[in-house]
Amino acid sequence: MSLVLRSCRKIRGARFSPDAVWLTREQPLNTSVYEAFFGCPVSFGSGVYKMRFQRADVDAPLPWGNVELAIANDRIVQQHLAKLNTASVTQRLNALLVRELHTGLRTQADCARALGMSVRSLQRSLSDEQTSFREVLELVRYSLAERYLRTEPRPSLTEIAFMLGFSESSSFSRAYSRWTGCPPSAVS
Repeated sequence: MSLVLRSCRKIRGARFSPDAVWLTREQPLNTSVYEAFFGCPVSFGSGVYKMRFQRADVDAPLPWGNVELAIANDRIVQQHLAKLNTASVTQRLNALLVRELHTGLRTQADCARALGMSVRSLQRSLSDEQTSFREVLELVRYSLAERYLRTEPRPSLTEIAFMLGFSESSSFSRAYSRWTGCPPSAVS
């Protein structure tokens, strides 16, 4: 987060600051160093890294900006976003879970928020695609479990359980046995 803000300050000037920052790390005893650097209140123990800026600060034109380059970049971004929007919700949820499952992102509400939709919209979209959040989550967990169990050197079952978002290894073992009919410890 500091690297991103330093880069912004090189472009916008030393006084450029967010109006709020969220960090996943635990709150240190002395938070003043963080607040002095970021120039705003800092929340610790958040589920995500996030900085919020005032729209006027972000939208202000750069004095040395290039209008033609900005228009070309906007066109590229719009094309990329159009491609993202054509992906099914199941595909977007699958990609999100593969990328973020190990971070603790595994509730339907967290995933809906990360996808920019309400829980009800996520449920409705998945239902339209003949699936459910639980089915997508189970499929992602199963496919990642298969990959992790065949990795050399193989992580411990406890590590695999954590990476798949299970609270304990016994929950992972039960789920894996349900998926395959044998415990994960039997995979060699």
